[in-house]
Amino acid sequence: MASPETLAPLILAIFCSIVSSCESSFPSLLFPSYSPPTPVPSSYPAYPPPENEPVSPSPSPAYFPPEPVTPSYPAVPVTPSCPPQAALPMKPAPSTAYYLPIPAAPSYSVPSPSAVPAYPGVPASSPPLPAPADHKGIKGAYWPSFDGFEASSIDTSYFTHIFYAFLLPDPVTFKLDVTPFDQQKIPGFIENLRTRNPPVKTLLSMGGGGGDAIALIFANLSGAQETRKVFIDSTIEVARTYGFDGLDLDWEFPANHQE
Repeated sequence: MASPETLAPLILAIFCSIVSSCESSFPSLLFPSYSPPTPVPSSYPAYPPPENEPVSPSPSPAYFPPEPVTPSYPAVPVTPSCPPQAALPMKPAPSTAYYLPIPAAPSYSVPSPSAVPAYPGVPASSPPLPAPADHKGIKGAYWPSFDGFEASSIDTSYFTHIFYAFLLPDPVTFKLDVTPFDQQKIPGFIENLRTRNPPVKTLLSMGGGGGDAIALIFANLSGAQETRKVFIDSTIEVARTYGFDGLDLDWEFPANHQE
């Protein structure tokens, strides 16, 4: 008697053969809803091909991979761009300043007046100085004797000194020449001004702006010591004779350094 392991394949083969024959003979009984497929004419040549006909390779369909589907996302609102801001200035780092120490000021001791020794011959305390006089300054003016303006008409409150103008030295002797006209004018000039209130000082002026002729006279008399002495002595004599308070030399003008 055969074993079950030997009979199982045999039974399975018999069953499959019965089912196959039934399917081909009675398909509607086994599978009521089954209809055999309609054969579709093939576009390919029958195989195996004839011996003399070349076999063309069957075209292989091209393979295209499926395109990935890009997911759609909701629109993102655009953020408005802000204008660039200027860079803020940076504060410099504080630097530690170094200051040199200030030297202490030296102290000085001033001796008291009593500690200062008095030198011999000099008094320890000087007497107070006298109060300065009330000087109003010098206010001078020329009085031209030939102008017709009388000396009695001068307001002496405006002046301190009045100059009698003018006398000239003689071009030959270099003595001061007092003309008859001046001999008549000088006494009245001095008398009027000295008796006025306030009185003024009277001065005798020599020279004046008479051109090159007068300047040449002064240049000649100043060239030698003898002629200068003659001129000086004569002016002093005239000033004392008429009572002038002083003299004034109006040389217009020396032409060079030697004169």
